Amino acid sequence: MAAVDAYEIGRFIFHVLKNDSTLLGYLDNGALSIQPVYIDGGALKNGIVYTLLNVDNENTKTTSRANLTRVVFRLEVFSETFSNLQTISRRIGALLDKPAQGEYNGVDLQSCIIETYDDDFVENNKLYYRDYRFNARIFKA
Repeated sequence: MAAVDAYEIGRFIFHVLKNDSTLLGYLDNGALSIQPVYIDGGALKNGIVYTLLNVDNENTKTTSRANLTRVVFRLEVFSETFSNLQTISRRIGALLDKPAQGEYNGVDLQSCIIETYDDDFVENNKLYYRDYRFNARIFKA
């Protein structure tokens, strides 16, 4: 089989986030507030933007084709209040930090962990930001 591509990884991230009704309740427009790149134009005050930073396909000992993909992705949460930023962030942590190994929307997840995060406040748009960096391992049989 071929290696995992960026589209499949984006599907995994979006699938996990959009299918959680608790998380969607914290966002302005439900699943529409979860975007693969920032395309909103400034209307959202509570949302999530995810971006792939690195996709590295590798061979394992059992195959001559790349069947393990290491992915580093960025997930940026933004909100008008710091307390809501924390609430959204806790939910994201529960969903994406060390989820159960298994298949998510056709993607066979081996592991996913939060590597780092940073908080910030941007004065010009009056929004709080939490910038996560995740590391995931995806297996393609």
